[in-house]
Amino acid sequence: MSRQAPDVSKGSLERGHEQTDLSVRTLFFGLAVLTVGTVLAVWGMAVMFGVLDARAVERAAPRSPLVEPVVKPPEPRLENSPREVRDRIDALREMQETTYTWLDRQAGVARIPVSRAMEILAARGLPHRSDSEQQP
Repeated sequence: MSRQAPDVSKGSLERGHEQTDLSVRTLFFGLAVLTVGTVLAVWGMAVMFGVLDARAVERAAPRSPLVEPVVKPPEPRLENSPREVRDRIDALREMQETTYTWLDRQAGVARIPVSRAMEILAARGLPHRSDSEQQP
């Protein structure tokens, strides 16, 4: 049931040119088959990689106890992120300068904020020796 194009010349037929037009139904059927085949191939690869990953995890041998642990270089080490280290130092300094903490409770030694220490010094004055203590 092939239909012949109306304007096909005798010379074209002798050279073996096609005599019919491409069916649109055949074109769409071919594209659908290619699309389904591609989707199935991608799905098959995803399943295959999942199975292979699961096998790799199952077959992973435990680490030998004879393997040496990672040895860090000696101190001082380079900082990975100097900004974070500097921020931690600044936060520690801020905490030390603004909070009350016992350094030695039994001896009565405490750390107080700098501003409070300055107020106490201004009120009491600096400690000094009396005249009798200064002469040997």
